[in-house]
Amino acid sequence: MGNDARNIAYALTSSMRDVVSERPDLANAHFDFQSSNGTIQVTSKDMSASDVSWLQGKLNGNSLLLMLSRPIMMML
Repeated sequence: MGNDARNIAYALTSSMRDVVSERPDLANAHFDFQSSNGTIQVTSKDMSASDVSWLQGKLNGNSLLLMLSRPIMMML
């Protein structure tokens, strides 16, 4: 794993600890995310729209994750 991916994983882990603490029902949720126009967008076939929105808000609240995800997503 490259440094950029490692840093994103670290920032995501921090957010996911908060998510599991606040919403243990989402501990095993399956989702994906991407950076778009400076924000993180969450997609999931399994989660409700309100859960996706809540999770998206949590991830967008992590300024480190936002900053780190921008350059990687732009290169893909």
